[in-house]
Amino acid sequence: MSLTLVILAAGKGTRFGGDKPLAAVGPNGESLFEYSVRDAVSAGFERVVFVVSPQQDTSVYSKRLASYKHRLKISFAVQSIHTSIESRLGAGCQRTKPWGTGHALLACRQYIETPFVVINADDYYGASNFELVGEFLKHNVSTPDLAVLPGFSLENTLSNTGGVNRGVCSVTGDGYLEAIREYTNISISSGVVKSDNPPDGFNQISLDSQVSMTFWGFYPEFFAALELAFSHFLKSAQELNVDEFYIPAAVDFAIRADLLRVKVFPSAEHWLGITYAEDVVKVREYLLNRPAGS
Repeated sequence: MSLTLVILAAGKGTRFGGDKPLAAVGPNGESLFEYSVRDAVSAGFERVVFVVSPQQDTSVYSKRLASYKHRLKISFAVQSIHTSIESRLGAGCQRTKPWGTGHALLACRQYIETPFVVINADDYYGASNFELVGEFLKHNVSTPDLAVLPGFSLENTLSNTGGVNRGVCSVTGDGYLEAIREYTNISISSGVVKSDNPPDGFNQISLDSQVSMTFWGFYPEFFAALELAFSHFLKSAQELNVDEFYIPAAVDFAIRADLLRVKVFPSAEHWLGITYAEDVVKVREYLLNRPAGS
């Protein structure tokens, strides 16, 4: 069965101060998304869809993946402020940037015909997650209301250079996602985990909390629930000019509406990613010194 990899690459990189997806971090100038594509191809993925902004030069991405031209179909979906909102947005909205990761995923709907994984371009997740999630999607195709998520330990996903956003998971005893909430600007100080916005009804997060790293496995049927969640967001957002529509919020909405079940597999992988410019040095050192073939 064919699988598709969706790579979210349209973010403005405000905290980073530049185009994060193209940051050269590998020994030969590779970007992190190139490592993810390598792992995805090894796990049997046959198509890549980049979600980009209208201003991005997509030829750069095509050149970086030129060696895969006979093995991969590469497409580009453009995420603009107006994607999927023309008939639902009031005239008073003065928003100047797209609506977040959930909205970015909506932008590529027309390109998705197979089970798919969605990731960030500026994060690296480890080969084991592509293998595990790819096999899960191939073997559960008869259950399209099912999704899959590698649950990372929060302790393995923090940055030493500043706060990060994470979807904190509540998981049932049999391994299914019960709820997920987006925490912003998570950091640790004197052993205490802090966040700007601990959601109502959630206990204080701990270092062993399972979190989403924007590595989701879905079937195409999920887009119907995603559209409903986005409509709900547009109606309920307190500040349409600034509020973000995140994939975790869409998943949480779909779970509560009995439209989706999400299997969570604990992942032992450590997060490797770029949030701040200072993260580049750490990532380069890791990639330069990691064991061959890993």
